[in-house]
Amino acid sequence: MAATSPSCARVQSVHSQALNLLRFPLAIVIVTIHIFNVTPADAGEVSYPIFDFAKTFIRSFLHWQSVPIYFFISGFVFFIGLRTWDKGKWLKKLQNRKKSLFIPYLVWNTLFLFLVLYSADNLNFDIKSLLSCYWRYDGVMTGVASTDMPINVPLWFLRDLMLMVLISPVLYRMLKKQGKLLLVFFGVMWLVKYFGDFKIYMPAQALLFFSFGAYMSINGKDMIAEFGRYKKLSVIGYFALGILAMCFHSAPVVYKIIKSMLIVVGLFFAFNTAVWLLKKGYCKSNEFLASSSFFIYVAHSLVYSNVATILNRLCPPESDISWLLSCLINVVLTTLILLSAYYLMLRYTPRLMGVMTGRKG
Repeated sequence: MAATSPSCARVQSVHSQALNLLRFPLAIVIVTIHIFNVTPADAGEVSYPIFDFAKTFIRSFLHWQSVPIYFFISGFVFFIGLRTWDKGKWLKKLQNRKKSLFIPYLVWNTLFLFLVLYSADNLNFDIKSLLSCYWRYDGVMTGVASTDMPINVPLWFLRDLMLMVLISPVLYRMLKKQGKLLLVFFGVMWLVKYFGDFKIYMPAQALLFFSFGAYMSINGKDMIAEFGRYKKLSVIGYFALGILAMCFHSAPVVYKIIKSMLIVVGLFFAFNTAVWLLKKGYCKSNEFLASSSFFIYVAHSLVYSNVATILNRLCPPESDISWLLSCLINVVLTTLILLSAYYLMLRYTPRLMGVMTGRKG
């Protein structure tokens, strides 16, 4: 086997560092979106222009941006080393994903289910409803509203990602034969799902962005070169589309058209920004923060609502600025709590953390 050249090794290093650099801020973006998705009880009677502006900004620039990038990274990483199909390597990757996806999925969904059952006023135990908690919760058992998500809502990402891993042999063959055509087809599926209101399960977002990452990896595409071609365009496009989304946030159809473009442009913008920061030496990939992103993603829904309750009791937000500060403090406290918990569990209960996050204890 030919040795990897130093220049090639440097490119691969920047690739991996850029992808790792993105993981933590993308998780914080998700936490921020969920915390700011709140409406003051007297919003119909009192005006909150500053807080409303902050919510519109976050919704326009950040909403729906993180998960597509996570799917892309997952597809790219999964197919590293599989440019030519190798059943043995695939089975090994499948085994690894069982530990890193399936077991944590069961653990976190079950943990959230117990919390919901504990706090439920009326419990109607039903096996079918119980099973639906791990796929698309039907709302029967606990009275919580039905959804097309698992009962622990953020885990829909893991659910769809596990499906992508299972069908990865099919995706590989299709991407090898008609990669660009398949991506266009998945893109149309995603837009149809995005603009429609379908009751059937359709993992269109996962198919498009996981396959896009897989296509880049399978075909040995240099992401720094490929994405770098659109560096300036991605910066201009991201901010221009974000501003347009803010302007049209109250026009649903126009807003969705703009956001669909922004989601795609945001992928290029995020990667190009990470590469630029690394090359300029402004920051480095931090292994602890990168590895904590999964824990933050799956655990934040168990923390931020409780933090909000405590903050509201200690200092009830009554003004425009106080609502903004309350949410910002919640983002900081939730992040610090989760980082502290992650650190302590890594140090004192590494095996438990290994089970909960798929990391080696």
